[in-house]
Amino acid sequence: MHYHSYAEVAVSAAGEFLNGLPAGAAVRFDYGPDMFGRGSIALIDYLRAAQRKCRLSHQANLIWQQRLVKSQHELATKRQACRIATESFFAGLADLRLGMNEYEFGQLLKQRMIALGADSVEWLPVRFDPAGKSYAQPNYNVPLARGNFTGLI
Repeated sequence: MHYHSYAEVAVSAAGEFLNGLPAGAAVRFDYGPDMFGRGSIALIDYLRAAQRKCRLSHQANLIWQQRLVKSQHELATKRQACRIATESFFAGLADLRLGMNEYEFGQLLKQRMIALGADSVEWLPVRFDPAGKSYAQPNYNVPLARGNFTGLI
């Protein structure tokens, strides 16, 4: 099972680490813009409990300075990749049918991306599910059903 339960294990490990810190320790973390919608209630609970023993400091700004686009070439490459992914997804919606599975739809999208100029498509998580699956899991034979949403993660 590809990456199954990795987030739960990581949150548990972080919680154990926080619980083991001595009183007065400083903890700096990034829970910034890239984490919107991907939060963990368990992690929040650990952080709230840790506040009694240590000082928490949000460091998203410092960390994001390290993540900034470094060159005009990188920026142009990211724009091109986003354009290809977006155009492929919206054009691919015309091919989507009830009963088609995630894997089949993902393969159609990969073909479209390559036709639009992608050199290769190594990873393309597609989801047909109202909730619950991690974006890091591979595409499955889950068929599209009424009431599902379709997402290119």
